[in-house]
Amino acid sequence: MVKTLFIVLDVLLLIFILVVLRIYTLTTHRQPDDKKKTFPDKNISGDKEPFASVIRAGRNWYNEQEKQTVRMKSFDDLIIKAHFIPAQNSKGTILLAHGYMSDGITDFAYLYRYLHDLGYDLLNIFQRGCGLSAGQTYMLGVGERIDIFAWATYLANGSAKEKDIFIFGMGMGGAAALMSSSLGLPENVRGIIAEAPFTSAWEEMKYELKGKLGFLTTPVLYTVDGLCRWRGKFSLRDGNASDSVKESQLPILLFHGEADKVVPASMSEEIYAAASGEKEMLTVPNAGHLTSFMTDETSCRTKLEEFLNRYSFTPAGTLHQGLGDDENDEGKQKAERGNGITAVRNS
Repeated sequence: MVKTLFIVLDVLLLIFILVVLRIYTLTTHRQPDDKKKTFPDKNISGDKEPFASVIRAGRNWYNEQEKQTVRMKSFDDLIIKAHFIPAQNSKGTILLAHGYMSDGITDFAYLYRYLHDLGYDLLNIFQRGCGLSAGQTYMLGVGERIDIFAWATYLANGSAKEKDIFIFGMGMGGAAALMSSSLGLPENVRGIIAEAPFTSAWEEMKYELKGKLGFLTTPVLYTVDGLCRWRGKFSLRDGNASDSVKESQLPILLFHGEADKVVPASMSEEIYAAASGEKEMLTVPNAGHLTSFMTDETSCRTKLEEFLNRYSFTPAGTLHQGLGDDENDEGKQKAERGNGITAVRNS
């Protein structure tokens, strides 16, 4: 009887370990190369599927544009990249930070042309482990917030030195953008826009696991966090968007679909309540995850344009100056664990 009990316990422990390893691997590890071939279409799934045609049209527009590929060495020595799309007589730059496990293009596909037509240069960054950027580990906003800080610093030292910078993030990118607000962003960063941001990787994973694992959520969560600390050198609790906006006076604009089952709208509400600076929020009825603008285009665009105009300091018609001629622009500000950062142009 005792022997049988120990065998059962051993089997249950083995199952627990396998479940934890599976969750850790799927959550933090880059997709294998053989899965990337169809990865862009995998990004048009779930709540985005009804909008597939407009998303594909937006991606086609993006792919047709002349772009400069910019690369930067991250605080942990990864080569991360971005596409820069200039606008004539630009008002400034919008730094676009896509969401979790994205191909780097799909999340903003519906908005690229619209934002560009508003008169803004676009810096579309590829998060670590995604698209053109190096890295095998997703840091769930913890490392990405420092990368966003580095990109904003690069812009402030280069093409947007005397222009407005707005940061616009989707999902994890929105959370990371908000987290970056407490890192001492350049003065000409005028505001942060985020759609469907989570408060922290810890809270988001807890929300996801609770519906699947029930009472096992807490032990699994702590064990996954331990693996992140050991293997990934970060904790799921290292960044918190609510805490960051509480420390910052930077204006924020939040969008969230009321039907979002991936990141609940209550997380945006928590971030909004915590923010110390000027803040606005629009929740969109019937909108799922990252579909607010496609569900209610008029309301979302009106709110966004009001925000951009309210906090923009750059006069309309300022001539576009390009990324500059210096091949080694440097931004050596430090952000927590961040080291010196270097950006180079690679046309």
